[in-house]
Amino acid sequence: MKILFLNIVVLSLISLSACKDHSKELPAPTVYLDMPEGGFDIDKDSTLVIIPKITYDEGSNYEWILDEELVQTERDLVFEDQILATFNYTFTVTTSAGSDQMEIPVHNLDIVTFDDFENLNDDGYNNQADGGYFVFDHIEFSNHNPDANIETWSGFAVSDNTDKITGDASNQFSVYNSSGADDSKLFSVFKESESINHHIRFSDGKSHAIKSIEVNNTTLAYISMNQFFEKKEDKDFFLLTITGYDESGATTGVVEYYLADYRFETIAERQIISSWSTVDLEDLGNVVSIGFKLTSSINDLEENQIPSYFCLDNLKVKS
Repeated sequence: MKILFLNIVVLSLISLSACKDHSKELPAPTVYLDMPEGGFDIDKDSTLVIIPKITYDEGSNYEWILDEELVQTERDLVFEDQILATFNYTFTVTTSAGSDQMEIPVHNLDIVTFDDFENLNDDGYNNQADGGYFVFDHIEFSNHNPDANIETWSGFAVSDNTDKITGDASNQFSVYNSSGADDSKLFSVFKESESINHHIRFSDGKSHAIKSIEVNNTTLAYISMNQFFEKKEDKDFFLLTITGYDESGATTGVVEYYLADYRFETIAERQIISSWSTVDLEDLGNVVSIGFKLTSSINDLEENQIPSYFCLDNLKVKS
């Protein structure tokens, strides 16, 4: 009887202890979100659903604040049909145990990806634009090829070529990559002209702010640099210069980006770009057009010059 009584007492204590543990308060919530650095970029014709992840999400209240105003009390935010601008949201979750919040910028942009282009030739490119411009909405990319010449054309072309092996002039339209930016199928190839200042312009004649573009080397330029650049000396480079212009043709700003840079003393730091890389263009300010120039450390040599090409994708217009 004593043993049975002790067992009952022990079981009662365990039961009371379990109830006590169960009644402990949950910790304060924490917000997590898989967000790109700098916030979300979304095309103006797309929809973005933002779903914050929250620990200890019980009995929660949610708030989405924009410009100091409450815009929503649901957890998930559906973003669509907004003007071109940056929206700086503050998301807050509150429970009886506390609260947490996160700043969530959303950049609503006009993004040119080239993937809607349908007029490629049988070789997977088009380097002859009707009227001298490839037109995407109100954004125009200049092109010169009145005689449909594979050798003397210049400006912008549209392509899906990804041949990383062939390093001669038959492979002018390949990016040194397996796809366009963000695994897209199509991208643009730029070929510089000695006599024509090719550009991207806005057909509405208004000034616009450009957030960024993504760039990469063509296979033709990559193989040439890999062959002719001096690997043991810190001097060689292949430089892309992007210039913004206003309505009067005056320069609004200049951005430089090295498509190859061997100017470092440390060999490990020297590189030729072979992946799609983002170039921030916000320093150009408001522009009606932007122009491009390519220079290299061996430009002045009669032989072994770097072919003046690069690839472009994901032009992002802010406003």
